[in-house]
Amino acid sequence: MFRSTIPLTALVLAFLLPLGTAVAGEIYRHVDENGNVTYSDEPFSDNSQAMELEPLPEVSLPDSPVRESRNSERENNRGNDGQQGYESVEITQPEHDSAFWRGDGLVVVRFQSQPSLRPGHRFALELDGERTRRSRNTSFTLENMNRGTHEIVIHVVNANGETISSSDVTRFTLHRPSQLN
Repeated sequence: MFRSTIPLTALVLAFLLPLGTAVAGEIYRHVDENGNVTYSDEPFSDNSQAMELEPLPEVSLPDSPVRESRNSERENNRGNDGQQGYESVEITQPEHDSAFWRGDGLVVVRFQSQPSLRPGHRFALELDGERTRRSRNTSFTLENMNRGTHEIVIHVVNANGETISSSDVTRFTLHRPSQLN
């Protein structure tokens, strides 16, 4: 019984060992005679050196089971100046709960309202709980944003800066390289 177990164990290990190295993978570094460096998953020549790499970091989005709504009364909504409110204010870019890489930190926020913006009204951007700018355009360009998770809301405001209508909160995660990696 002991003899039959050894070949079976050896067979299982012989099968699993290459599988483990294929999953883990190795990266090889090769420098040619001109000083050019080449990286590959297979040795380029006898001069290729296997590299030890740190495991990649895991990236996950924060939980957000329910999207927070700022417009509980979309119909018959009236602003502080007595004008009829807007049926909807919607952020179309970035998508809610999206995550993306942007090395320069550039984020374009696009949105729309129904009906179109009325005279005397402006769109106001709220970024991470702070109103930052106003415009009649249907987009804002955010430059050099910090990496991490951010929340944006678009408000329609009157000439006094009072909110008439607002979009739902849109949450996104921006990935940027750091100087450490």
